[in-house]
Amino acid sequence: MRTVFDLGFGVTEREMTLDQLTVQGRVPDWLRGTLVRNGPGSFRVGSDRYRHWFDGLAMLHRFTFGDQGIGYANRFLDCAAYRAAQAEGRIVASEFATDPNRTLLERAAHIITPQITDSAKVNVAQMAGQTLALAETPIQVAFDPNSLETCDTFAYEDNPVGQMTTVHPHFDPGGTTAYNLVTRYHRVSHYRVYAVAPSGRIRRVADLPVRQPSYMHSFGMSSHTFILTEFPFVVQPLRLLL
Repeated sequence: MRTVFDLGFGVTEREMTLDQLTVQGRVPDWLRGTLVRNGPGSFRVGSDRYRHWFDGLAMLHRFTFGDQGIGYANRFLDCAAYRAAQAEGRIVASEFATDPNRTLLERAAHIITPQITDSAKVNVAQMAGQTLALAETPIQVAFDPNSLETCDTFAYEDNPVGQMTTVHPHFDPGGTTAYNLVTRYHRVSHYRVYAVAPSGRIRRVADLPVRQPSYMHSFGMSSHTFILTEFPFVVQPLRLLL
């Protein structure tokens, strides 16, 4: 029996560019520029289906506001998780609540060398001199906001295994340097705050060890202080690995 919740698990396979959309109502004369957002674009690969609204293949959406009206374009985020899914016709990378169907041998190999999804579909920000599609997984994806073509990847640390980040970075008053929280899972885990300059230079500015790290969706920042709120939703790092 289908429910209203099933509407959130749609399948979108078309990528399109529309120079002018039909507008109902009136667009303010002062509204000019480009709005880029991201989100899950399709919840099915072959016969496999994603299990959660936070999953799905990432898709970029671009709205342009100009003298000629409003234009629209969409494109799947051309990342490793997307390319692997298209090549194999199945879900390959683990997502928030969806694990691919694996053999026992593949599960053992995943523990040793985890496949981390780069299907970044939660937020968009301008950091490190680039436009980035952000996810809580550690690999962020840079793309061209005009063509929506993927350019590069971005990570706070060299080894992305065993970490997660927030998708809500803060910026200094000048709007140039970005700050974000990374949780590094290990026998002794760490909360780490990184500063990212427009040049792309990454600098660790805070490091706090913790034995049972809490899930943090976001954090606070004042002119002198980073504010972390530890909720009782904590993680046992070894159980997370296994």
